[in-house]
Order: sequence, then C-alpha cells, then structure tokens
Amino acid sequence: MTKLIITLLLCVLFLTLSGQKYSAVWLTTDDGLPQNSVKDMVKDRYGYLWISTERGVIRYDGNGFTSFDVHGLSNLHFMTFSGDRKKDSIVISTDGRRDAIMIRKRKVLRLPYYRKKDGIYFRGKYYEYYEKSNLGDPSLKMYYTVSTRTGTYLFSKNKIVFRKAGSPAVEILLSFDPNNMKDVFSIDELVFIRNTKHGNIIMIENGRVQHLEHPMFADPEAIIYWEKINRQVFLIHKDVIYTVSYTNNKISLRKLMNYKNFRNYQFYSMYYDRDYKILYLGSLTRGLLVLKQLIFYAVKNNISSEPPTFTSLLPYTRSSVLTPEGVVFDSSRILKRIRFDSKNFPNSMLYDNRGNLICFKDSTLQIYPPSMYRPILRHVFRFYIFNVLRAGDLYFLNAFHNNQYVLMEFADHTYSKVKRKFITRQVVECIQQCDPYSYVAGCADGLYVLDVRHLTFKKISHIPVKNICRTRDGNLWAMSFANGFYLIKNKKLIRMPMDRDNNLSTPHDLQEDRRGFLWISTNNGLYRIHRKILLEYSDTTSHINKEVHYYRYSKKDGFNTNEFNGGGQPGSAALANGQFAFPSMDGVVFFRPESVPAVLPYSGSISAERLKVGDSIRFLNDTLYLKKDYHRAELYIDIPFYGQKENLVLEAQIDSTTDKKWNVIGDDRVLVLEKLPSGSHVLYIRSWIGNGKYTYKTLSFYIQPYFYETVWFRILTGAIIITTMVAVIRWSYRRFSTQKKIIQTVTDRLEQTEMILENETSHQENLFQAITHDIATPIKHLSNLSQMMLDTDSPALQKKYFDSVYKSTEELYNLAMSLREYREAISSNEIFAEKAYSLHEAIERKIKLFADMSEYNATKIINTIDQDLVLSVKESIINIIIQNLLDNAVKNTAGGTIVFKGYREYPYIVIMLTDTGKGMPDEKLNYYNTLYQSNDEDETKFRNLGLGLHLVIRLVKKINAIIEFRKQTQGTLVIIKIIDICSKEF
Repeated sequence: MTKLIITLLLCVLFLTLSGQKYSAVWLTTDDGLPQNSVKDMVKDRYGYLWISTERGVIRYDGNGFTSFDVHGLSNLHFMTFSGDRKKDSIVISTDGRRDAIMIRKRKVLRLPYYRKKDGIYFRGKYYEYYEKSNLGDPSLKMYYTVSTRTGTYLFSKNKIVFRKAGSPAVEILLSFDPNNMKDVFSIDELVFIRNTKHGNIIMIENGRVQHLEHPMFADPEAIIYWEKINRQVFLIHKDVIYTVSYTNNKISLRKLMNYKNFRNYQFYSMYYDRDYKILYLGSLTRGLLVLKQLIFYAVKNNISSEPPTFTSLLPYTRSSVLTPEGVVFDSSRILKRIRFDSKNFPNSMLYDNRGNLICFKDSTLQIYPPSMYRPILRHVFRFYIFNVLRAGDLYFLNAFHNNQYVLMEFADHTYSKVKRKFITRQVVECIQQCDPYSYVAGCADGLYVLDVRHLTFKKISHIPVKNICRTRDGNLWAMSFANGFYLIKNKKLIRMPMDRDNNLSTPHDLQEDRRGFLWISTNNGLYRIHRKILLEYSDTTSHINKEVHYYRYSKKDGFNTNEFNGGGQPGSAALANGQFAFPSMDGVVFFRPESVPAVLPYSGSISAERLKVGDSIRFLNDTLYLKKDYHRAELYIDIPFYGQKENLVLEAQIDSTTDKKWNVIGDDRVLVLEKLPSGSHVLYIRSWIGNGKYTYKTLSFYIQPYFYETVWFRILTGAIIITTMVAVIRWSYRRFSTQKKIIQTVTDRLEQTEMILENETSHQENLFQAITHDIATPIKHLSNLSQMMLDTDSPALQKKYFDSVYKSTEELYNLAMSLREYREAISSNEIFAEKAYSLHEAIERKIKLFADMSEYNATKIINTIDQDLVLSVKESIINIIIQNLLDNAVKNTAGGTIVFKGYREYPYIVIMLTDTGKGMPDEKLNYYNTLYQSNDEDETKFRNLGLGLHLVIRLVKKINAIIEFRKQTQGTLVIIKIIDICSKEF
C-alpha cells in the first residue's frame, strides 16, 4: 500500500510539472459548422481533419470548413469513421447504415452499394463491432467484437474468445460484463481491459493475458476514450486529459491539459494532433472545441508598488531574471524581491567581470556583490548619469557634465578612474566593439564610431539606434527606434527587409539560439528568422528580388500582449537553462527557443481542385477549362495549415517568368481568374515552408477562344484573302489595256486641275492682302479717333468720333465676354467642333483684342494665314492658344512686328507666330520645350509663373498637337502643328 501511494504521488507530481497552458476556441455554426453536434473526427493522410455531424461530413483545414454535396443520400445523420487513413480509404455511414460515403484524395464519394455489417456471427451469436468508446455512452449489447492486425476478440459475459486465421480459437475465462465495454481499448495489436473492481488492467496479446497496474486507471470516475481509426486512447480524470501509451511493457500517461468541468459539455469525440499539439473535442451540443498548447510563458508583475513594465533584464540564476527594481522572475511566477538601497534607473544595468551588479540613480553609481545584500561600492559623481555600459572588458559611463554629454571610459570595473573622455551630441544608448581600436555607439540621432586611438566620435549614419546586438559569428545588428533593424558591416548599415505588416520597423532586442535562429522582439509580436538568410540577403549581389519571410509569434501563442518592451540595456536575457526572457508591456515572456515549433505547410500540401464560376462550384481534374464567355472564376486553394494565418505565405503566378512578380493570395485562399486571354495557360502556386524554401503546385488551364481567335478561322481567312488577291490580279491584268486609257484621261484632268489650283492660290493671296488691310485700318482708325476726340473742341465732331469709337470698341467688348471659352476648353473632353471654321478669322478676332496695346507699343500684328485654311478643332481651344501666345508677344515686343503664318503640311496644319521682341531666355526655351515633351500631367498644371504658356502647352497636348519654341536673331518663333480632320490629304 505504501508503494502504491508513493507511486501515485510521484505520478501526480510528474503530470503536474509536465502540464502546459493552452488556448481554447469554440467553433460553431457561426464559424461554418453546418450543425453543432460533432460526433466523430479523423485526420486523412493529406492533413485535413474530417468531422461527422448531424448534417453531413465536413472538412477542416485550420482556416475554415468545406462542405461537400453528395447526391442520392437518404439522410445526413452520419455516425463513426472507419477504414484506414494510411491507405487513403476512410468510410462513414449514416444512422441505420442505409448510406455510406468514402473519403479519398481529399474528396467525398458516395458508395451506393455499400452495406457494412454491424458485426459478425460466431457460434450462433451476433457480435457487434466495437471501434470507438463514445464518451459516456452505455453499452447496450451483450456481444461485441474488437479486431486487431493479429486477430479478433469476441467479448461476452465472463468470456473472451480470440480468433486468429489458421489457428484454433482460444477461450479466455475472466470476470467481465459487456455493459462495461467503455473500459476496453486497443493499442496496436494489444487489447486492454480496465478492471476498476480489482484496481488493475488486463492486457491480452495473441490470447495471452497479463495484469498491469496504474493508479489512475483504478479510479472508476476516470473516463476512457478510444477510437480505432485514429489509434488514440485518452484518459480523463478530474478534468485533466491524458494520452495513453504502452511502451517498455508499461502503460503510461502523458498529461495534455486541464479543462474545467469536462463532463458538463457533452463531449462525444476527441482527436489529438501531435504535429501541431492541438486537441479537438467534439460536443453533441456546443460544436468543436480547439485546445492548443502554448509554448510561451508570460509572467505578470503583480507587485503593486512596482511599475508594471520594464525595459531591461539581467539573468539572475540559471532559470530566473532580475529587473532594475529588484524583482526576480522565473517562467512560472515572481520568486522574490531584492531590496536595493534605492530605486535604480530602469533602462540600464550590467554585471562586471566578477559578477557584481552595477546600477545607478541620478548621480550615484552602486556596485552590488552577487549576494545582492548591500552595495560594496557607492560612487557619488558631480554629474548626472544617463547610462552604464560595457563593451567586452571596457566599462563606460554616459553622463551630462559641464553642459555637454560625455562618454567616459573607465580603467576597470570599479569605475574609480576615468581613462578617456569623448564628447557626444546625444545620450549613448548602447555600445559594442567592432575592431581592436574602434567601437560603434547608438544614439537617438544616429550611429557613431568611437576611435580610442584618435579619441574621435564620428557619426556614420543618421538612423537613430537604441540597441546593438552581437551574434555568435561576431556580426553586429543595430535596432533602430522606428526604422527597422540593420546589419553593421564595415562600419556601414545594411537595412534588413521588413515583414509583410512592417512590424519589424520597431524592433527592441535580438537573441540568437543554438541553431542560428534570431529572435527579435517588436511592438507587435516576436519574430524568428535564421541568421544565414539575413546574411545572404545582405550580400549586394544576391539580395535583389530575394524574398525574405519571418515567422511571427503572437499572443495566440501564449503572450499576454503582442507589444514587447525595449530600449534598455540589456533588453533581453539568455538564461543558462536554455530559456530566453523578453520584457513585454504585460509581463516577462519566457520560452525555450529550441522547443518552439514553427508551424508551416509541409511539402506537397497545396491542392487546387474546386472552381466557382457564377453560382456553381465544380471539381477539377488535371486541366482547368473555362468557356470563352466567362467573366470571373474563383479557384479555391486548399492547404492544411493549423498555425497563425499571418505565417502562411501563399502566392500565385500565371505563365511564370523569372522577373514576374508573385501575387499574394488572401486569407480566404481564393484566386480570382479574370481578364485573361484565350488559349493555354499555366498557373503556379507556392507556399513558404521555411528556410527560404517553397512547396509548389502547378495547374494547367485552357480558356476557350472565340471563333475569330481560333487557328482554323485564321487559316480560312488567310486562304480567302490569298484567293481574292489572285482573282483581283488576274482581273486587273485582263483589264490593263482598258484601264490604261482611263488612267491617261485621269492624268490629263489632274494636270488641268493643278493649273486651276495655281490660279486659285494667286486669287486667294490677293484676297488675303485686301482683308489684312481692311482689318488693320479700323484698328488704326480707332486709335486715331480717340486722339481726334481729344484734339477737337467741337461738340458735333466729338459726338461723331465717339459713335465711331463705340462701334469699334463693341467688338472688343464682345470678345471679352467670350472668356467663358476657358471653361469649355479645359473641362470638356470634346476637341472637335460641329462645323469647321476659318483659322484666319479666329486669329483676326484675337488681333482686334490686342490692337490698342500693340499700337501703343508701335508694334504691328500681321496675319498672313490663308482665309480658306479651316480647322475642325474646337474654336474655343484655338482661341485660348492664340490669345495667350499673342499676349506674350505683344507684352515683349516694342516698335516691332508680330506675324502669324499658317499653311497645310500633310498631315498637319501649321501655325507660326513670329515676333521681333526681346526674345525668350535660353533657360525658359529649354524649360517650355521640355515641359511639352514631359508625360507628367502634374508638370503642365497651372502655375503662378508662366500661366499662359502652361495653359497653351496643356491645350496643345489635349488636341494631340505639337508645339515648339525657337529663338531667333531678334525675338521668338512659336510653331504649332495640328492634325486636323479637315485636311484634304489626311
């Protein structure tokens, strides 16, 4: 009895120590379950969890549920899974075994002729199959059978018969009641019977009986759950869940977790995923409970007199850390509080080479022995201390002295004698040695190099640095305040890539584990990446287009908060027992880096077998076919992944090329196919599986072309064109003699037309000179009238002159009222007028507007444009262009001439404006010519300077014209070329 008690106590102690924390999430109909009664679970060989409910069988991939419509089923009340997972053959039937389905290759197939028997007959008795011990279900039959790989066991009252192929049946007589079948389970080919009456376990192997003992099985309140297809056995005792195994001739338990009030949830099925350390519990009423073991331990600071957060930690013992306030934590609780003589500065402390603790407050430096009882040295300086720092065997103290920041190097760990002084611009947050004669120091305004030979303190980067960490290979890594982290190489900073959510822009500290992985705490999660990947990225010859992925851990893995804390020295601790400790905004996070898994997809786990077009979903074979008139197709990407979704990197690429970008597939894992050309395509899907590697899935698909895109249509069209051309050539050859006469006749007519056009050109030139004179005279007359009005005293003559002025200025008024054209020209998308108009007349109207000013400047404005030269470009646009160019010319020309020229030059109508003014400087000429050639719309927006010419260039681009500014001997030449639909040759 004493031995039994000791064994029980040791067992309970071991199980208590091995227990872990867990997260609990209920999945119900709100999350995609068709119904909240989860009756059975099994995981297939591809990594998907299949769940049996009262409304069908569904598949769970860690992200969501997928239901399958199976036609022809009489009901959807499915029962228990059976079959062989390794052979990819899982079968489940409905109640009454009226219908059954098979799960194979991630799909569901109906078995229309499947009729699985409930049991077997033996010696006139019917023995029902026993493959699962449903939690709490009573045994209602009198005869049961359990099969193993080595034989079959038939259970009846006080007798068990073992049958093996080729051998006679073996009868085993023992005290057994079939009503207690819930106490029966098998492990491999062994069958076990719990005997609560005698407090032992009966094991039967090939018909041979052995008796085992285990105190936990003796308690009749303990519940056993066993399922044959999953090959898993659980024991639930006082709300603690254990897995059962048989090794080294002993039956043993391993504690998974404790779930309070286990019996109250009507759990009916269980499955433990060893790969991901997830326990699934199926309830008859509540849905699916997902329990995940947590591998991080976050210990809160419950001392009310101390601040809840801290930025620095020091190892205290092999398994505990010390905060600047003297609080000692281990991975389970606060161990004690060391009473320092005074409250220390929270951001900086260190151990010297003798194990003494050095900390400070204000201007007092205190050195504590390893006993931490009281300081052995206390220095009071005449300056304010900001940081105590150590780099190798050198000890530094950063302070504010004589109105300046000073970094002092001391001769030894006692801080009694200053060896060197360096003047700094800011507080030195951290320091590390980079070579025998220099150190790198991080400050709030950048990174500096400290040269001990020349006593210099030189800035090498403007990136603010709060921490510098050294890895085992000697490399230094700089943690910035808000710009990510960097590798310090050859006294230069090489920026490391960001994570997808840019959380690494605020790193705090870095620790390297024994496998070479770097652990980086941030304001939003803890990140892990192998050092080798970052060093490969830092190589300038290889990091171009090289993708780097980090693994992120969040509060779902066991933190109290995702926000870590940092900025102190040191900002984290590596303990002698192998644990890391990082300070967070809600406690200290402890973990063993080598035991923390990185849950990622495994190679070959991607599948793409479901396609949704319109409202229908269909399953695919090796090649995907889409009809020619499809508008949008959604391809569902399936991948079993039970980790945090932010660590799943799922990307796709169509018709891959080396320089083509991979597109990220969202959390819904749906790839949209739209606006793709017809023909054959290849879809590439990949998922990151760690260490810079990917697993790939390739899918060919074909988009049906329209009839005019097919090869046969192109061949037929080509044949028709060739046949037509041959026929036309033959017909042309036969008609050649006839056409020769016709051509001669047409040639004679063209020569006559040419002569007529030459005469017409002469007439038009004479008419142009007359029009020019008639237009110039009224403008001059208006000026003379104004002067004559001033010179005469006769009221009658003044009235006469005034009437003439009124009529002449009315035109100018009407022209001024037409300024509304600006709005029409700028806002309208139409550039062509309903009816062509004379370019000459349009320019004449603008010349009238500037007549007074040009005459005042003794400048002539000449319009040499042919009056028959017409434009179809909107007159409002042309008016604005001419008005602004003429405005510039008049303003910059005194005592000179301004000449308009225009002509047709296929396919353009050319307008030239020449002035004899002071001319445009070379820099402005280059600016406006460059401005026209620029494709940047923002450059041609209205500016405060040069508004008119900016507007001109904008409108010229709008009508797809060409403008050029040239410098002349005197003045400026502006050339505009307009493609116009009125051009006869166009």
